[in-house]
Amino acid sequence: MKKHILSAFILQLMASFSIAHSMNTQFFNINGECETDNKIYSVSYERGLRDKMEDAFVVDLDGNAHQYAMFEIFDGHCGTKTVTYLQENLWNKVKEKLNGCAPSEYEQVIKSAFIEIGNEILAQKIYLDGSTALMALVIGNMLYVANVGDCRAVLCANNQAIQLSTDHRTYYAEEYNRITSLGGVIIAGRIGLLNISRCFGNYEISNFVNPMPSFFQKELTEDDRSLILASDGLWDVVNNQQAWTSIKNKTSLKDKSTALVRLAFENKTKDNVTAMVIDLQELRA
Repeated sequence: MKKHILSAFILQLMASFSIAHSMNTQFFNINGECETDNKIYSVSYERGLRDKMEDAFVVDLDGNAHQYAMFEIFDGHCGTKTVTYLQENLWNKVKEKLNGCAPSEYEQVIKSAFIEIGNEILAQKIYLDGSTALMALVIGNMLYVANVGDCRAVLCANNQAIQLSTDHRTYYAEEYNRITSLGGVIIAGRIGLLNISRCFGNYEISNFVNPMPSFFQKELTEDDRSLILASDGLWDVVNNQQAWTSIKNKTSLKDKSTALVRLAFENKTKDNVTAMVIDLQELRA
């Protein structure tokens, strides 16, 4: 089994360097070693104008068994303690709880795993430090997406970009009403320092901002070509259809993920950017 983890700390050291993963391309894992990647996915990232890199990702491919493939992107803020804990523990918790479950139980089990990890992080009383999380899991012909915060999953099918995840923003009516009904105060679209309404960590406002994920599932078809996962550094300046249009005619995964990062900076993003492109047809081959 392969498990590829790119540490936020290594990302910080490589702050001005953009790397892409594809067939026969090498990358650095958490130990700084080089490995050969595969043709199923590609990741590109860039620190941008921020002082440090707080995005991170995890990929777990189930070897030759092809029983599952899991992809995660995290967008940390105010530090890397939470994002590092999520890298090391969130998928392990989900995988542990999914063992032996029926597909009808997956939504409940995945949500439960997110909450349990959230509670473990809160027990550490990390005050300002926090992170969003986005997980895409393919099991057989089924795609499951769970997200907390504003990293986004976009499915590319039939020349259309279809958003699968839910952006959790304080100014969306449902999220605004939930927070204020609990006694939270939102000023200029922010609860505390955050303009997101759900995340891991942030102990001081955890009564209002929680890690309950939104969940989506669908059966994959031959029309489903690619899946884009990216941090909000991309989505703040590029809409879903623009993202798909910018990559649909490119042949290599490396070119696709790199193009998304470049587009974000061409459109003047000021945030860290991480973009992952998954070839769903290759994954299911």
